[in-house]
Amino acid sequence: MKFKTIFFLFNIVLIIAFLFVLLMPILLIGQNYFSLFISKDWYVLVLFFLCIAGVNIYFILNWKLFRLLETEDWQMLSRYLEEQVYKKKRIRKIYVKMLLNVYFLNSEMDKINKLEEYLKNEKPQYLLYFSVEFGIPYLINSDAVSSESYFGKLLASRKTANVEWIRWNYAFALMQKKEFEAAKAELLKLYGESTNPLIFLLTLYLLDSFAKMDIGVKSKVDEGIKKLRNMYGLKKIDKELESNSDNIEVVILSQIIREAKERYLTAESNRFTPDTVN
Repeated sequence: MKFKTIFFLFNIVLIIAFLFVLLMPILLIGQNYFSLFISKDWYVLVLFFLCIAGVNIYFILNWKLFRLLETEDWQMLSRYLEEQVYKKKRIRKIYVKMLLNVYFLNSEMDKINKLEEYLKNEKPQYLLYFSVEFGIPYLINSDAVSSESYFGKLLASRKTANVEWIRWNYAFALMQKKEFEAAKAELLKLYGESTNPLIFLLTLYLLDSFAKMDIGVKSKVDEGIKKLRNMYGLKKIDKELESNSDNIEVVILSQIIREAKERYLTAESNRFTPDTVN
């Protein structure tokens, strides 16, 4: 359904709902009710019209943005958002989030780095809020040293958001650097603390790399698979994936998540070990 159609339908529904609330008592009780309503509850009418005006003003002010989203013109959307953030200094969370999504869609990692530098001066608090997103270019570029440094510093910060994702990324970076014992220690922490079904699934996937050489880890993975099936199951994992459809890292890790689902939630016992540790 086109945005313009939604806009007009929304207004029509609001008006019909108001008329229903206003006119139904008049039809049931009589015209005297209307006079009483106007004399005592006139402010309800004012609030209603202010509500409609506010919603319409919001839509009109953001009309171009909604149109660009509707047409999926990512290049034009990128330019529009850059103008809002860089030129007009309208540095809102929603704009930053959309800019990051567009940059990933367009594979413009250099622009993500530019945005990160810009926010350091203008909105440093956003760096912690979007800490996972700004770290993804390091993972994509297989820059293990920078990735380990970036996520390691975030873990040391008490203000960091999305700690579970940060720790998983840190462990992944350590594995890329072949610091397997340190990576295993971080993954075991996640194994015991994670409340996120997707991160727990991904943690099992990486821990499975150590199962052949460490009987203790193998036991943990086996227990984890039972927990995964009993507490979550395939349907809950799929529901979690759906609710995280706007999570950039979930999109990037979709292939790994798919493999982990097939290994632990559809196969019975003959799982294979990922060739991460040589």
